[in-house]
Amino acid sequence: MTAVSDATADAIVAARLSPHESQLVFRRVLDALARPGRLAWLPADVVRRVPPAFIPALALCDLEVTHCVVDDPWWGAVVEAATGSRGAPLDEASWVVTKRALTPDDVASLVRGTAHAPERGTRLVHSCRELHMGAGDQPWSSTEAGASIMTVEVSGPGVPQVRRFTVTGLHRQFFDALSHANRGFPAGVDTWLVADSGAVIGLPRTTRIDVVDCTTRGEH
Repeated sequence: MTAVSDATADAIVAARLSPHESQLVFRRVLDALARPGRLAWLPADVVRRVPPAFIPALALCDLEVTHCVVDDPWWGAVVEAATGSRGAPLDEASWVVTKRALTPDDVASLVRGTAHAPERGTRLVHSCRELHMGAGDQPWSSTEAGASIMTVEVSGPGVPQVRRFTVTGLHRQFFDALSHANRGFPAGVDTWLVADSGAVIGLPRTTRIDVVDCTTRGEH
């Protein structure tokens, strides 16, 4: 029991960002959302001590919002202790952080706000394995055999014509469900994809998302 308590205490200390770190994360996360499909990078010093998917919530959650860490109550408790944000179910939370792939039903259950209160829509941070700009011919370093490599094309506000990026660790159905959830603009879900490296891509609710290629890495 002592070891668990010590590990939790250490994680809480690591998760408490300094004011400078919080401001830096805030700027980079918002920049990613303002330029959909373009890579931003979370601060390397923070990535070295905290799993990258949790970093946006650690910088932006506070006493006035709720959060849900999907399938990881231990990290949910760490986020609560580090930020003061209260835990909530998936279908009620202001912020959702997930390291497992969300199903279409999961995405459909997220809070989208309304035309009169779009700010109530969920902010979703979804972990993935890797992110790269451009088409899916990158030198993938951590993708296991049999994993899907998707090329995603985005367009809309903040995008000059179109941008493409490639991602592993997600399912095509996730993007289909996200597009469906954002059909009722201005209600919708603002999303960040966060790779294990700390790379971030923002997908605001205004962005059109099309999966233009999906291949499977060959077995070795």
